[in-house]
Amino acid sequence: MKLTIRCHLFQNKTKSVVVIILSLFSLSACENSLSASNSQLTPLKFSYQSAVSVTQLQVSEITFLVKIPANSPDEQSVFINILDEVTGLPFNLRRVVLQSLDSENYGVTITVPVGSVLKYRYTRGESTHIAEYSALGQPVRYRLYPVDGPGIVTDIVARWSDTLFEGQTGRITGEVVSNLDQKPVPGAMVVAGGIYSISASDGSFRLEGLPAGKHQLIIYALDGGFHTYKQETIVAPNSATPALIEIRPSRYVNVTFNVVVPDDTVPTIPIKIAGNLLRLGNTFADMGGGVSTISSRIPEMEGLGGGRYTITLSLPVGVDIRYKYTLGDGIWNAEHSSSGSFYLRQLIIPEDVEAYTIEDQVYTWLSSDTAPIWFDVSTPANTPVDDQIYLQFKLLAWMEPIAMWRIDEHRWGYRLSSPTNFTQSIEYRFCRNAQCGDVPGIAIEEPGILHQMYSNLQESETLISSIDSWQWFFQQSVPASVLPNAIHVRGPDFIGGIALSTNYHPSWMRYEEMALKDIREANANWIILSPTWTLTNNNPPQLSQVPGQDMLWSDLLRISELATSYGQNIAIRPKINFPTSAEAWWKNSPRDFAWWQGWFEEYRTFILHHADIAEQQNAKTIIIGGRWIQPALPGGILFDGTSSNVPDDALERWESLIVEIRSHFSGKISWSLPISENLNSSPEFLDLVDEIYLQWNAPVGSGKKSDAVEMEITAAEFLDNIVLPFQLAIDKPIILALSYPSVNGGATNCISSPRGGCLTHEQLSPSHLDIRTVELDLIEQRDAYNAILAAVNVRTWISGVVSEGYFPPVRLTDKSISIHGKPAEKVLWYWFGELLGVE
Repeated sequence: MKLTIRCHLFQNKTKSVVVIILSLFSLSACENSLSASNSQLTPLKFSYQSAVSVTQLQVSEITFLVKIPANSPDEQSVFINILDEVTGLPFNLRRVVLQSLDSENYGVTITVPVGSVLKYRYTRGESTHIAEYSALGQPVRYRLYPVDGPGIVTDIVARWSDTLFEGQTGRITGEVVSNLDQKPVPGAMVVAGGIYSISASDGSFRLEGLPAGKHQLIIYALDGGFHTYKQETIVAPNSATPALIEIRPSRYVNVTFNVVVPDDTVPTIPIKIAGNLLRLGNTFADMGGGVSTISSRIPEMEGLGGGRYTITLSLPVGVDIRYKYTLGDGIWNAEHSSSGSFYLRQLIIPEDVEAYTIEDQVYTWLSSDTAPIWFDVSTPANTPVDDQIYLQFKLLAWMEPIAMWRIDEHRWGYRLSSPTNFTQSIEYRFCRNAQCGDVPGIAIEEPGILHQMYSNLQESETLISSIDSWQWFFQQSVPASVLPNAIHVRGPDFIGGIALSTNYHPSWMRYEEMALKDIREANANWIILSPTWTLTNNNPPQLSQVPGQDMLWSDLLRISELATSYGQNIAIRPKINFPTSAEAWWKNSPRDFAWWQGWFEEYRTFILHHADIAEQQNAKTIIIGGRWIQPALPGGILFDGTSSNVPDDALERWESLIVEIRSHFSGKISWSLPISENLNSSPEFLDLVDEIYLQWNAPVGSGKKSDAVEMEITAAEFLDNIVLPFQLAIDKPIILALSYPSVNGGATNCISSPRGGCLTHEQLSPSHLDIRTVELDLIEQRDAYNAILAAVNVRTWISGVVSEGYFPPVRLTDKSISIHGKPAEKVLWYWFGELLGVE
């Protein structure tokens, strides 16, 4: 069956009401309080209106009952906030006041279309700033509830942002599997009590810190690949509630969206379709300014002429899909209703169709009767031809940047139609490849240059800018010279690798293909992917996948497939994001026996997850270990030299884990070992791994402008006197992983911090504020690479060289360890080409 539908805009004349087309509700009575004298909850009277009822959606009454903390202040209203993740959680929420049942219990009944998945959270008082928090002190992003008929939802608010938690907690642990074949489902969002977890490769999850009592447990597929699942769960205090969840896979069909746009739409600009699924640009994270959809990930439509655009997407049947048309992202230049309200559409594809066509019409891009604003910017002549220029606005905070439209080779434009009805002036700035950041750093124009625009204009205005130079990018006058050595060709078995930076951002994915092309042109034959998980809790320790910060399963699959298509060998090097420094986190941890038991369980899940994805993607190697893991090794010590109290059976734990990794992954296991002058004190279990990934930032320069020849001599001495005896003792291949920042003194392994001590490489990354006392020096980085590769050239017992910290989305001449766009990259091109025998 093939179904074609026509959707027309429904005009609502109440400006404060946000209409959601294709079966959501407008909350015309949301602020009306209910009579507290009634023993029964009276349903709110929603003016439910649908543009077209092609999916024959029924509506059902859902009652929300919530218990708030006993220490909540008296005489303040409690609200349920129904959220719009496509526009951005702070921007298009609908607030419904709850009826007080007694001092701690509140409720409300609302009418919702069946098939909807509500995203909501609770607030207290007239402001949305007093929001619910988890018992562990983390803000609740949202709760989920799938509507499959009439229902009662019971929730517990653990605490507010201005109160403390009082009570007992427990946890839910379990696995998510497919109901067809019982195979684990990785990458599913598991939510209960406003706490979420992303399932690992084995389907496992853990929700920690839930108040004791009844909760709704929800399983939600970020790509819609499975139907949303719910069940009530009772959490007992100080214990774990087990759950084995079977979810039903979705069937996919091709859905064609045809849309007619307003007559004043510039015909050459791209129209996009933003939505609540991963493939529609949703990151499932609070990105810059609170938005969740970002411009660089939203799919573009094809122009048909005459104001018509089309796109065909493979989408899941029966899944609640929210979407809107946009010239920017979910908030900037997105479609609006005739009243100027944000506009959102809802689609639930019927189960009995094989193909589906949507006919839509955008009413307006304007948010008010104010005139649009034109931006016209000229960029420097040295801007790479494959760069895209972005425009970033600042409301309360810097928002996610939006892609501009190329006018000619070095000129870009943008027409801002909405929202423009702000009373205050708005700052804006430009950047390359969406890498604006929250601080003046990554790739914006010269420091201190911020532009300002005024909204509420009655006549269109054109703001003309001319960028003289980019921050951290200039025409290089540094030659990529190399030492005149006779080359000992190693052939394709030699590892010439580039390891991607761990400073992941979802905007990277649009530019990964460009980066992989640059890596291939650098003659590298290996790419080391560095996915992360984040430590979200200290006691008990908890490792989690945090959307927006950690690369999700689907993105890791995509970049692995891209790298393979470019002929790269793949290694997976999983790492951990610490909330503070690794040193501080370990020092402040309890590190008693129960704590260590939890830590090893979390690390096991983390490392086996990446072993599974390495196997699935035919990676050649998984790299484990690293400096940060030192306290967990047998006889572990903290970074201040004191004992970590690691259990006495740590050696057996590590040996067992390595054996278990081999049961999941058929490739090589490499142990990441920080360079030191005492390599022979390395872990006893190294005989179980296949090779050593030696994190090499050994001092090869004196800090007094040492040249490449002097650095080569120093590197050779360290290799011969320290590394070679170690290699002979363990009889394992050695791969050197180089990390030298492009600063004066970068080859000394200690760049002086203004506060004393040595700076970390992370502090010199482009996502941090510039440390002006540190001098940029591209030559020293180039010479360090030249020297070490020259030393490796005559030492055939070294099996490979890897450049660490490669920043993929944009070429920079900054102070970081990344070589992307720097003279060191050309040095690498020469040496890798010669060592690998590239013709």
